[in-house]
Amino acid sequence: MEPDKILIDIRTCDLKMSQLMAEIQRLQAEYPDYEIFLDGDAYAIVGRRRKARWDAAVPPSASTIPTTRTSGSPTGAS
Repeated sequence: MEPDKILIDIRTCDLKMSQLMAEIQRLQAEYPDYEIFLDGDAYAIVGRRRKARWDAAVPPSASTIPTTRTSGSPTGAS
């Protein structure tokens, strides 16, 4: 697994909140394959490569397919 990319170190950053939010939006557009978020432990805005839920050529397993209840209560109580 690829390590997270530190994009903005908040400790050394002198951006105001509105500037920081604009920069995050720019980073999201620049790195569409990455989740951009605040890592509280690193005290930084970081990017983490997105993972595909499943390969399109391989159907999902039965455990990942959502089911729909057609009757009865969700708790089984009458």
